[in-house]
Amino acid sequence: MRFARLRRFGVLTLALGAGCANPNEPSERLAALDVAASALPCVHWVSGGGYGYGYGRCMNIREYPDGAWESVSQETVEDFTFDPSYEYRLVVAIRSIPDPPASGPSQTYHFRRLVARTAAPPG
Repeated sequence: MRFARLRRFGVLTLALGAGCANPNEPSERLAALDVAASALPCVHWVSGGGYGYGYGRCMNIREYPDGAWESVSQETVEDFTFDPSYEYRLVVAIRSIPDPPASGPSQTYHFRRLVARTAAPPG
């Protein structure tokens, strides 16, 4: 009997909560990222002080465990300091940008937790 009341409460909560989502607010999901131990020169999206492309250093990331590697600016993961002499596994919040600028990123990465940090193999 008690379980049935809790289940009804859960269904009611889900039904009421479903109507509260604002399509103009960014959606968020958690993901694990691998960060390779390399820093490469690249051209990347710059958002501080205006929008456009700029030159800088990039790191290679992929969504764990089998995502494709992509090169992104070292500033892509907010609140994370990248050191190219280490490989990392991070938990990040990935937020979609509701109305992204033309040719700009459609999502942002926000550092949540460090899972692993390993010294890069020599070579």
